[in-house]
Amino acid sequence: MADYPPVKLVFMKSKGKYYANMTVPADLREATGRNQYRLSTGTSDKGVAESKRGALTMRMYDWLDKHRPDPLGTLKDTLATSLTPEDVDELAASGSLSEVVEDLSKEKLPTTGLEEDYFTAIEERDAALEALSILETLEEDIIPATSDHTISAAISEYLSTKPYALNKTAKEAETALNEFAEFTSASTLEEIKSIDGYRYADHISATKSQSTTKKKLGYVRGLLSYFVRSGVLPDNAFRGLSLPTSSKARTLHRLPFTDAELVEIFKQTMPKHVRDLMEILCTTGMRLDEAALLDWEDIKEEDGVVFFDLTHRDKRVKNIGSARKVPVPAVLATKFKPGSGTGQIFHQFKRNSDGKKQGPASKACMAVIRKVTDDPQKVAHSFRGNLKDKLRSAGVDKETNDFITGHSSGDVAGTYGSGPSLKVRKESLDKIEHHWL
Repeated sequence: MADYPPVKLVFMKSKGKYYANMTVPADLREATGRNQYRLSTGTSDKGVAESKRGALTMRMYDWLDKHRPDPLGTLKDTLATSLTPEDVDELAASGSLSEVVEDLSKEKLPTTGLEEDYFTAIEERDAALEALSILETLEEDIIPATSDHTISAAISEYLSTKPYALNKTAKEAETALNEFAEFTSASTLEEIKSIDGYRYADHISATKSQSTTKKKLGYVRGLLSYFVRSGVLPDNAFRGLSLPTSSKARTLHRLPFTDAELVEIFKQTMPKHVRDLMEILCTTGMRLDEAALLDWEDIKEEDGVVFFDLTHRDKRVKNIGSARKVPVPAVLATKFKPGSGTGQIFHQFKRNSDGKKQGPASKACMAVIRKVTDDPQKVAHSFRGNLKDKLRSAGVDKETNDFITGHSSGDVAGTYGSGPSLKVRKESLDKIEHHWL
């Protein structure tokens, strides 16, 4: 409990009773909307009033606690898709929270599965990065709850606190929350019950995947958690919902292209920037957004090896392992040289509000890929699987394979000079013959 001011007894002549009175700390006056706070003892007898002062003091201090910003509560919302509130409490108590959150921020992106699962993994890792920032400062300004607890007003207030770091996530949250407001029969926060969560889940899962269902429920859970911390709600009706596993749910694993498909893909006529992008994906194993965001200044030379430098770019999708140096394969040597240009290599793909290019880049690649195969398991990300498989078949060890594709500790982690050298990585990439290019 914080160090709060003492509670004194004050006799109110107009009421004919003693009141327990306290001066609200300056840092909580905006949140509480008061300078003074008092509770009636219900008696004019000073002795009786004095006997009640202790219990009233605890009630008044609890009231202050409810209005005090709660960093752990913010962390619980931020990490809702990865950790339960109980997990956060236990880890915080054991002193392991920072370590676990740091590990989450380094989670590898799935190399197989639905595109939706890939983006979910990115968002979960972004949430962990945001949580690390919160842990470093332990500061979060929580806007006090209004007296209007209608669901629509509550959504506006919650979103005004900017609980999500990425614009894309914030927009998804706003859409999901407004969808819930239209769906539920409840009109106020206080009317929301657990049954509303189950009904909303059934409604979503009728047309969406289980992953989307959980994500949308998570946004509503975050809204309710905010108002629990603000003292408006006694508990979160969406905590602990037990959702059945859909019998329809199945995971589509990404498959690499066959050599014949690669030949058909690259023999097509296509815009030069699309061909250049797919050639980088195919020969380096870069992630789509890593390649699409390349600048000409990222092409450098060190110890006689020309490489794409991914170590200094400020991208939230990047984990420690993806901050690496990727040699330019011999097959691309004439196209990508240091000093060949300035600015964005793929300026044709416009950045979104979060600085990403994955959407338009994927659309351009898929327009070419779908002329060869309509297999939903074969997408732009399949080029990455091709590279890993071919490195393995060429006898490249797992450490070098992982280092090239960004599944290791990367070039900015650990001791300087650790990991396979640029020369070793270059030799490994050049073992693969890309006869389809």
